[in-house]
Amino acid sequence: MLPQILIADDHSIVRHGLSIIIRDILPDAELFFATNFDTLLQVLAEGKLTLAICDVNMPGCNNFHMVQIMKQIQPELKIIIYSAYDENLYANRFIKAGADLYLQKEIENQVLIKAIHSVLEQRPFAATAIHEEADNGMVNPISLLSDREFEVSNLLVKGLGTSEICHTLDLGKTTVSTYKRRIYEKMGISTLPELVTIYRNYVNAII
Repeated sequence: MLPQILIADDHSIVRHGLSIIIRDILPDAELFFATNFDTLLQVLAEGKLTLAICDVNMPGCNNFHMVQIMKQIQPELKIIIYSAYDENLYANRFIKAGADLYLQKEIENQVLIKAIHSVLEQRPFAATAIHEEADNGMVNPISLLSDREFEVSNLLVKGLGTSEICHTLDLGKTTVSTYKRRIYEKMGISTLPELVTIYRNYVNAII
């Protein structure tokens, strides 16, 4: 059976670049494209796919539930998350959600090619770094957060207020306040500047 590969990204230059790479290494592959989550679901519903290469920030769904929903529709589907977001923050969570690999967009084309072959052939590939511990052996406190707490903490670090977080995640103010309290308790902190410092210390950059 010829590979049926979905490229899901809202940036046309990324879709075009990936299609060139895939057609070069897998000339017989049939390619499908999605620019948002609704289109992605439509493609999944129309026929069985071999591999999906997806961005994290897809319009309509930009969190870990995306992978879980995709797997519910097609359990056998292989998924590579291809994102500009820091793998220290996101890789482990997407792998746990069901993705096969997490790759940052800054990687060389040859690494991407090797990753695609490895996933299609069900061979191990060690490009994704899962960081649960810091260099000193201490557990990364960010890894203690649940997925929803993680999403809220990212938005807090980006400078969003409670109302903005409510709108972004479709949550009530009381719920956001509860998540914020849990985040601070797990981190052992009491202020936003302390949360920002933790992100700087354990992630190297604020996303």
